[in-house]
Amino acid sequence: MAPRLLPRFGLRALNGGGVAVTTVGYLLLAGLSSHGTYAADVLPGLILVPLGGGLVLVGSTVAGVDGATGEDAGIATSMNNASMQIGSAIGLAALVSLGTGHAAVLQRAGTDPVTAAAHGYAFSFAIAAGLTAFGAFLGFAGIHPTPAETSTVRTNAKERVV
Repeated sequence: MAPRLLPRFGLRALNGGGVAVTTVGYLLLAGLSSHGTYAADVLPGLILVPLGGGLVLVGSTVAGVDGATGEDAGIATSMNNASMQIGSAIGLAALVSLGTGHAAVLQRAGTDPVTAAAHGYAFSFAIAAGLTAFGAFLGFAGIHPTPAETSTVRTNAKERVV
């Protein structure tokens, strides 16, 4: 889906829109409670988060190789992939730490463990939603190529890989 959207809407819409979709998914997951159901409370967010991430993956890859010479396209792609993996790992570790810390505080205050865990998860997802909302703003505001320029970048990037 993303390769078809990129030439039509451009990097700004693809990256910003992808992060915005991810933000909505995290906001839905931030509403978790110990009394929720999987289908109503978890599944919608678990669909939206990777959907948005898939859009961003394509857009960031194109942006990452834009301007790289033919001999540098491989290293540009590798650096892009490595930074995404490392950033995801660090972000996940930070969010898990914050969520478990919040759950531990609630549990020490007398909240039952299941409710404390659900609130810890919700707390982590709320932080993730705030961070990705800021990322969506940057995605819309920070990348300026037009859709026509983006399709040229896509063609050039495709030629470099082949």
